[in-house]
Amino acid sequence: PLEGTVWYNPTEWNQLVTNSISNNNNNNTKSLGSKLIGASDRDAGAMTAAKENAKRAGVYDWIDFQHCALKSQPWLMGHKNKTQHNNSDSDNTLSTTEESEEEEKESPLWIVTNPPYGKRIRGSGGGGASSLLPLYQTLGHSIRHFNHVDVALYTQDVTLARRTGIPNINPIFTAPHGGLRVTAMSTTGANTIQTNHDDDETK
Repeated sequence: PLEGTVWYNPTEWNQLVTNSISNNNNNNTKSLGSKLIGASDRDAGAMTAAKENAKRAGVYDWIDFQHCALKSQPWLMGHKNKTQHNNSDSDNTLSTTEESEEEEKESPLWIVTNPPYGKRIRGSGGGGASSLLPLYQTLGHSIRHFNHVDVALYTQDVTLARRTGIPNINPIFTAPHGGLRVTAMSTTGANTIQTNHDDDETK
């Protein structure tokens, strides 16, 4: 849980940071170089703001910023191509044990996103969930290509988020955000935090 939330635990957070730095020094930097996070948006203004925020937070050098659409995100394309190659190799002679070892060597992938809500920009009568469904389905289609991926998604419409088809994605908590009630959803840890959120509240 992030700082400033009711679930924030300083001891656990500090331990998580320490472990992450240690893991990065030992493993991640060997495969990812100095860039540990891939960030992208097809809106140039959003990317400019993200870069400025990262500079202020002191994490700019950790992030690979890309001005592009989701389908063109280089990190996602790399994972997708690798998965498709493995799945299409009909002459694969690896044993089950060897396959498991290969899977364990793959870098874990986290996708964290807050797709458009269809409220603040379009207005309440500007298309809403129905106009956003293709975007959410494209997101889900892209994610389902990966064998090793966890997803965290911030949405104003839980029903719409579930239409992505992302397996095992469930509400974690609901909070006010920019005048709306939005819900954080995740494929992991959904049972660790209680929420009184009702799906109907987001429709």
